[in-house]
Amino acid sequence: HLCVSRNLPAMKQFISQFKPLIFANYSEISALFANQATDQSRLIAACENYLKQENLPILAITHSEKPALVVSANETIQVPTVKAPIIDATGAGDAFLAGFLAAYIKQKNLAEAATNGHFLARQIIQQMGARPANLQYAKSA
Repeated sequence: HLCVSRNLPAMKQFISQFKPLIFANYSEISALFANQATDQSRLIAACENYLKQENLPILAITHSEKPALVVSANETIQVPTVKAPIIDATGAGDAFLAGFLAAYIKQKNLAEAATNGHFLARQIIQQMGARPANLQYAKSA
């Protein structure tokens, strides 16, 4: 959140120029929208509007154990997580991103991509540190 807040003008300029896939956690996306997304329905509306305004391919937002929100030009979906014991959350967002992209580049739909992201993040949070000891791959990816 702090990084986004401090660099907001540069981030918005980068987004406008390069049109990246955007992956953020709830705190980061709230900072991007200057905290206007105060509840779930406002967050969804803000994401949909921003995606259209900036002509972005995908916005994916994680929110700890809550469903991930994935917004594209064609759909807005919420993909639930599967509860798991949390030992250390370090690297969970990066694992979600890696799992999502691995499925996405294999032309899986957004729900499958987010499910794969949750799958990898779930493995990471059940251990100390961000490097998986025994990485398991989801069958759908």
